[in-house]
Amino acid sequence: MENKLVSVLVVAYNSSATIVETLDSIYGQTYSELELIVSDDCSKDNTVEIVRDWLATHSQRFRKAELLTAEKNTGIAANFNRAERAATGEWVKIIAGDDLLLPDCIETMADYAGRNTDAVYVFSRMRGFGQDTKLIDYVMNNIFDYSFFKLSIPEQQKRLVFYGNCLPAPTAFYNLRKIKKMNISYDERIPLLEDLPRWLNLLNHNIRFHFIDKELVLYRFSETSLSTNANNKKRLSRDMNLTFLYYSYPIYRKYSGRLKAWNKYTANAHLAFGGIWTILYRTEQFFLRLLRILGIVDDK
Repeated sequence: MENKLVSVLVVAYNSSATIVETLDSIYGQTYSELELIVSDDCSKDNTVEIVRDWLATHSQRFRKAELLTAEKNTGIAANFNRAERAATGEWVKIIAGDDLLLPDCIETMADYAGRNTDAVYVFSRMRGFGQDTKLIDYVMNNIFDYSFFKLSIPEQQKRLVFYGNCLPAPTAFYNLRKIKKMNISYDERIPLLEDLPRWLNLLNHNIRFHFIDKELVLYRFSETSLSTNANNKKRLSRDMNLTFLYYSYPIYRKYSGRLKAWNKYTANAHLAFGGIWTILYRTEQFFLRLLRILGIVDDK
């Protein structure tokens, strides 16, 4: 990987308070051959102006430095896709506009990729930071599961579908050329949840996830972040339901049985779409309760 171009893609939205710190962490990378692309999703604050000012004095460090803007807010998945389309490097490091790369992040990942030619996606450990130390300790110790990388692909699918997303998405480093050959992109039908649909799609393509047992990324916890902002809970819940419908259902059905899987499918469709799915789900629930009372089925 020595001297090969790596594209660093910064996805930003209302990141004015943190974006300079993020960009500085990229500027200070020990790996020299970098391309920087910042994609802003129609921020309401002055993120764009801050990035333009920063690029005016720092762009010479990069082989190419570019700022992409949107006329309207399109969501995280679409923002990621815009950044990917502008990238020209073989390998990509994506980072949100409030997280940080440790100085040797890209050098370490590029070195790993050069020594492991079968690698398509590489992850590492990460460290949380922010004011809410109790939340940080809970999430870092209970949500992210690095033993995941020792599992087989079928077991990884089951882990994600039945127990939730446990991958450290901010650390992802991947081969964009190979991803494009497989026609894989971020699913814009699920605008706010870009990572779990991506992982399930990659596993469906038999992509094995590689892991570097070293902290390379700092993950910021804040009240304005998507995952901790209460205003986003309803939208994120809908996107989780859509993820089940589009990606998780076949895996869930394979391991839980047809009746239970169909019941969960209609429940998720009811929550995601409403309308006829709500009528179908409530009718289904009525007859299932009746069948359980009569002792005909015990599926719950």
